[in-house]
Amino acid sequence: MPTFEHAFHVPPTHRLEQVRTRVRAGVVRASYWDHEEYDVHGRLIARYHTFRELSEAGEGCCGWRKYDSNGQMVDAQDLPASRNSALFDEA
Repeated sequence: MPTFEHAFHVPPTHRLEQVRTRVRAGVVRASYWDHEEYDVHGRLIARYHTFRELSEAGEGCCGWRKYDSNGQMVDAQDLPASRNSALFDEA
C-alpha cells in the first residue's frame, strides 16, 4: 500500500507534513487528511486534501486533491473504495 509521499509523487528532497485529520461517523463513515508539501528551503509548494468515504454497505470512494501554493487545484484522483481496500498507508 503506498504512502502519501509515494501517491503524491513528493520528491525525496521535499517534506510532507500532515496538518489535519478528521474522522466522521454515521451512515457514511469518512476519514479526511490534509498535508502540506515544502521544498528544501522550507517554502510551501503544495497542499493536499485526501478522503475516504464508506457507506454501511461498504461501498464508497476515496481520492485526493492537490492545490498549488496559491490555492488553485492542479491535480486530482478519485477511485472506488471498499472495506477491503485502501488508497494509502494511513499509519
